[in-house]
Amino acid sequence: MTTRIPVNSPEIFTGDKTKFASFLRQLKINFAADPTAFVDDRAKILYALSFMRDNVAGAWSEAFIDEALTNNSWGSWSNFETKLKETFGDPNEHRNAQDALDALHQGKKTAEEYFLEFDRLS
Repeated sequence: MTTRIPVNSPEIFTGDKTKFASFLRQLKINFAADPTAFVDDRAKILYALSFMRDNVAGAWSEAFIDEALTNNSWGSWSNFETKLKETFGDPNEHRNAQDALDALHQGKKTAEEYFLEFDRLS
């Protein structure tokens, strides 16, 4: 029997593209913390949708739910994640990371702080 590992629930996602990567990461940590609850794609999708409220994410979520109910199909997590990334992901993520790496300097940071920042950007 797998025991749920206590982790924080994701924050409400309103569609802010700067917070999308964090939202997706929070979802995935919850999936990993309780694999028995998220054994199927529908459970993952419904969980994600429950945190997509207000503004653009709320409207997107409502449209997705309406379509899923009409078609009687929630689809796969992989397709859902792809749709999320297409809608809310940063289309310039690679270029922005490259720019940040180009501008990265150690300065007064410790070597550990510098390399942690480097790893985060690469």
